[in-house]
Parts: sequence; C-alpha cells; structure tokens
Amino acid sequence: MKLIGRTPISLRALVGAIGLSVAVITAISIPAGYLFMEYSAVADGLAVKAQRRAARVAKYANIHDTLWQYQAIALADLIEAPGTNNWSRRTAGG
Repeated sequence: MKLIGRTPISLRALVGAIGLSVAVITAISIPAGYLFMEYSAVADGLAVKAQRRAARVAKYANIHDTLWQYQAIALADLIEAPGTNNWSRRTAGG
C-alpha cells in the first residue's frame, strides 16, 4: 500500500494503529458511559426529592393560608426532613 508522496505503510503498522485506536476508544468510552449513567441516576433522584419536598411545602401553605409566609422554621423543617407528612403534627396543635 503506497500513499501519494509518502513511503509505503506496512500492514503491521496499519493493524497496530487500528488496534491502538480501538483500545483507546474502549478505555475512554466505558468509564464515560458509566459516569453518564450514574450522573443521570443521581440527577433523577434529586429531582424526585425536590418534587416531593415542594409538594409538602405546597400542602402546608394551602392548609395555613395566611400565616405560612411567617413560619420559616416550619418550612425549613419540611424541606430538610426526610420523612413524609411532617406538617401533620403541627396542624393538629394549631
């Protein structure tokens, strides 16, 4: 095999170059694919948590129509607390 204006390329060099490029692509693409899948899973999990906590705050705001803006501690507790229905114990008392 001879390229125009260049010295001939041996078959061994061509196969070696193809093998090296396949090895490099494989070595980069597998970890990159894993990183992308993990990132997507973490992002989806955070989105679900954010939606759940926003729904809890919205329920709390709907129950306490006028005073929910002034209860920053209760709202912060709703956002940070991992359990569900943390606002129900506050509504029973007042």
